[in-house]
Amino acid sequence: MQYCVQRNKGFAIDHELAENLSMSNELLTWEEEFNELPFLEAFEKKFNFAPSEIIFFGLNWEDERQVEGLQGFEHDLIYVLFDVSVDRLYSNEWNNLISFLEECDVELIEGGWIERC
Repeated sequence: MQYCVQRNKGFAIDHELAENLSMSNELLTWEEEFNELPFLEAFEKKFNFAPSEIIFFGLNWEDERQVEGLQGFEHDLIYVLFDVSVDRLYSNEWNNLISFLEECDVELIEGGWIERC
């Protein structure tokens, strides 16, 4: 079995931050249905670029183990993740997001984990 290292940038999101983003309903949809599309679309409409995914670094449902090799990110939190090159591809939009996150006192994180390929 092969394993791959995943690298991303992102930030932890909770209901308070989702409310500040005007995306509370979209986050609830993800939590209840694991449907990230409404959140990704709302985010893109607000910031003119979209995250790559929303992820929860909790127990693996298949074997009830924690995510392996987690670095930078914390277990048991929901993260909005972006490709590591997003700041080069969408520099102005990225800077707007960074400013918004700073106003909300939210830290941007670069990190990674190991998963099966």
